[in-house]
Amino acid sequence: MTDTTTNARTTSPGNGDVDARRVTRFATEVAAAMSDELAARWIAIARRYGAAIGCGTEGAFVCDVATLDGGEYVRPLLAAASYAGCGGTDYDDITTLAIALQFLHVGLCAHNDLIDDEDIRHGRPNMLARARQDPLINARPAHTAQRHVTARSVLAGDLAVGAAFTAVTEMTISPRLMAAITKQFALALETSVLGEFADTYAELLDVDTTDTVVRAERKTASSSTVLPLVSGAICAGQTDEASLHQLTGVGLALGLSYQLADDLLSVVGDSALSGKPLFSNIRAGKHTELVRQALRRADRHQRSIIERCLGNDVDGTAGPMLAAIFHDTGAVGAVRSMIDQCTERIAASRLQFAPGLRDHLVHIAHALARRVA
Repeated sequence: MTDTTTNARTTSPGNGDVDARRVTRFATEVAAAMSDELAARWIAIARRYGAAIGCGTEGAFVCDVATLDGGEYVRPLLAAASYAGCGGTDYDDITTLAIALQFLHVGLCAHNDLIDDEDIRHGRPNMLARARQDPLINARPAHTAQRHVTARSVLAGDLAVGAAFTAVTEMTISPRLMAAITKQFALALETSVLGEFADTYAELLDVDTTDTVVRAERKTASSSTVLPLVSGAICAGQTDEASLHQLTGVGLALGLSYQLADDLLSVVGDSALSGKPLFSNIRAGKHTELVRQALRRADRHQRSIIERCLGNDVDGTAGPMLAAIFHDTGAVGAVRSMIDQCTERIAASRLQFAPGLRDHLVHIAHALARRVA
């Protein structure tokens, strides 16, 4: 595939509904195909470092990191949809890109779980939890054990991020497109890191002094939605700056919607469906948009309960009280309204160069809104 194969492509064939179905089908096929190849790549990395030597070796650690993979493959699905929507047809290239995005996701999750001190990811123990259960680590003094637990999570994240960039270099696209995608990965990583820093630093400040929307766009949207959409389009040969700018705007709206929905599900959702413990954001002291909206609307008594719970364990008594406050103050309704506004932004986007992709993304946005309705 070369740059020129799709540069002249401005529209997709057929009407929007047909294109949307084609985009959805292609994305689903790519996500299904990448699972086995993703596992094979982890195995190949492990074999380079002697997985057969035994427990505690580098290879065994790689195998352990590989099991962190999970979730709904949102990022690969978005990339494949963008690729198909922009006229791409090569399964090999987009599958490799999808794998790179999943590697990056695994790495960022490992770091995020360490920062948030969370033991569960995708409904099962993450690297932090596994390290804490390691008998060799537990046999050490507390301060030494904690250092090893931290190191295990940091290194797991670093390994996966490195694997992401390696995968990008193995695509068969032109050097110019590969360089453009590599730059998008680097910028997304940079933005996510700074967004994560802003998110954690905000916990030290008054909730009304920070912009929760900007933090969500930087921490979540940059790598979770913008990067997949833009890199998928570039992989298909779409390098027009105006078109990529439009995709970036749609990605920001979709990423913000995902983050707002995640905040809601953390408080009023079902942990079995979300894969995260209820009130995990509250225990971590996160100043989410939901918390900001609740504090703005709360009376003195309600505010004192929220502030008392932020950064602390939420027991069986405080949990229902918090959920009721978030509902009664109108905070839940306000966040749902923001999600609806994001959906409207996506629906209003033009994306003339990929109408099927636009319709596909609108469908995703509506499904997300229903998830938290």
